Order: sequence, then structure tokens, then C-alpha cells
Amino acid sequence: FIPALIGKPAKCENELESTSKEISKAIDQMIQTTLNSLEKDCQSIAALAQDKLEKDREDRAFNMKARFRGLFFFSLASLFPLMLLLRLFTPDSNQQAKTGDKGLFNLLVDFVAALLGMVPENYQVGFLVFQGSLCLLFFLLGRYMSRTRSTLSKRSRQSLDGIRDYVEDVCKKKKASEERF
Repeated sequence: FIPALIGKPAKCENELESTSKEISKAIDQMIQTTLNSLEKDCQSIAALAQDKLEKDREDRAFNMKARFRGLFFFSLASLFPLMLLLRLFTPDSNQQAKTGDKGLFNLLVDFVAALLGMVPENYQVGFLVFQGSLCLLFFLLGRYMSRTRSTLSKRSRQSLDGIRDYVEDVCKKKKASEERF
């Protein structure tokens, strides 16, 4: 005997259909959660790459300024000893005056001679020691002021740029296209 189900309601409902709907909702929710976390991760990766690149730019600007400060102090440290050497290895300015040659070189030599001439003979050794210590101080200041920070290599900068661009352009676009489904 086969009962006729026509017109009679079924005593048990189809549980497979409701279970598959629940599973589908759970899967959709997991996909959305994963996509949201992917978006947050992409934003944090792009921000980290941008921060590293910005810090590298700041470090490069600092290094350029530090090199110029160091160059300035090194040139100050070497100026007076070079002038003294010029004075020692050039002929007397009286011989130069007779020939009428007054170039920049001779003006520097005359300046050093006038500077040393203003110091009494009793104090010339002390003056030279003072100038030597001043040159040493300028040299140490130049060493201190020319310290640089480490920067990224060209390859590292390009890699970070590529990572940032890939995350912003490719990953976020894929996430947006996945949300449509």
C-alpha cells in the first residue's frame, strides 16, 4: 500500500534546505569577516610602507643638512692652519709689493701676517696654542655635526613603493569586487 500525499501536509519538513541556508549564511558571514580583516590588513600594510618611506625622506634631508654643517666646521677647522702654512711658504710681502702683484692669495697671506703682527711676541706661542685648540674644537664639532642617520637603499625604497602600490591598487580592488557577490 502506497499512501497518497496529495492534499495532505507533510508531517516532517525538509531540514536539508534549512540547514543549507544556514550554512550559506555562515559562509557568507565568514567571507565578509575575512574581507573586512583583509581590508584592515591592507590599510595597515600600506600605512607602514608609507611611514617607512616618509621617515626615509626625512632622514635623507637630515643627512644632507648634517653633511653641510660638517663641511662648514671642517673648513673652519682647516682655515687657520692653511693660512699659517701659506704664510710660512710664501716670500715676504715686501718683495710682492715691489712687483705690484696683489692677488687673493697675497691678500690672505697679508691678512695672516697682520693678524700675527697684532699679537705681541710674548703671547704668540699662547696665541698659536689657542688657535690650535680652536681648530681642534671646530674639527670635533664638525665630526659631531656631520653624523648621519641610516637610510633605505634604492632597492628597499622601490620594494616598499611596489608593496604599497600593489596593496592599494590590486588587493583593495579585489576586495571591492568580492563584496559584490
